Amino acid sequence: NDLGVQFLYPVYSGVGLARELSPALRSSNRWFLNPRNSNDPDENIFAVAKYERADESAGRQDVVLGFINLSRNAEHSNTFGIPDSLGNLLGLRDDRSYNVKNIAAYIGRLGEHPDRLGWLWPEDRTGSDILTNGVTVFLNAVPSTEEAWATIPYEAQYLRVYDVTAPPPVAGPPEVAPFTVDGSVSVSWSAVEDPDGPEPLYLVKVYDSDGAEVEAFTTPGTEAAVEDLAFGGAYTFTVTAVNPHQPQNASTVSTTSAPVRSLDPQADDDGDGMSNRAEVVAGTDPLDPGSVLRAGLARDADDVIVTWNNVPGRTYRVETRSDLVAGAWLTVPDGAGLTGDEFRVENPAPTGFYRVVVEE
Repeated sequence: NDLGVQFLYPVYSGVGLARELSPALRSSNRWFLNPRNSNDPDENIFAVAKYERADESAGRQDVVLGFINLSRNAEHSNTFGIPDSLGNLLGLRDDRSYNVKNIAAYIGRLGEHPDRLGWLWPEDRTGSDILTNGVTVFLNAVPSTEEAWATIPYEAQYLRVYDVTAPPPVAGPPEVAPFTVDGSVSVSWSAVEDPDGPEPLYLVKVYDSDGAEVEAFTTPGTEAAVEDLAFGGAYTFTVTAVNPHQPQNASTVSTTSAPVRSLDPQADDDGDGMSNRAEVVAGTDPLDPGSVLRAGLARDADDVIVTWNNVPGRTYRVETRSDLVAGAWLTVPDGAGLTGDEFRVENPAPTGFYRVVVEE
């Protein structure tokens, strides 16, 4: 039959792709479905629920409701019941929201059928609603014309259940450094715990000092790098946990972070004589004129003691030269890789100048 066979392979291709995608379809866990309020099956529709793991939340496992029209020449529809005992196996929670996609939708010769990508329920449904009112399906007959395959194809309906509940809110404001000297900043926040739901995505928004949104993006982790912040600006951040399947289903927006100032690395914002970048290298605060790397020099008998205000985590090097204007700075013997706050120069040259360098 030319009208049937030429379209048969896309039907089975859709089924095969669904099995590849779904651990539930590949498992042996199943429950055959009857029409709602009936103890007998529908003779025209094969109906079964498949699940990956028993008694685990549907937001944490794969659940598929499968329906196939057994009649070639007639459309069929029905509403199938989900008994409470099955609802527990599938992990449907009364107060959580769900929607479905047909992961076995017909794949036509011109590409994927739209149903394969879109939600089939016009509104999200609670678990309580599904258990009370069941699941209604409409199944097409085999089309009698080539044109009909493009709009009302014969196809299996393997309805994958997605938990689309909004996750809990992010606790507290995002954590950020008070400044950046290269236009980039790391933003971090507390992970959201939702034992019954999918792992959320996080929507990060960046605002300038006027409150205008300058950037927004989603990420699966609990930290992100934001780059290209214009020098001279001050920026704040919010983070919102969103459902990965239905991003518009979002939690309450987090409280706003402390502002981050984007400093020109070559400028000296606190006027202490060191550039903003040099202060970051030294571990001092480029916004505090009292926080700056300073060196001191003292004599002890025949030795010279070089001192500096040590910053934990930094490594220092003491250098010398005999002429302050000319000549190369040379590292004092044993004067590299220092982690303390002083260095003794034994038997120094009669005349010499010394400096302390932070090793990058």
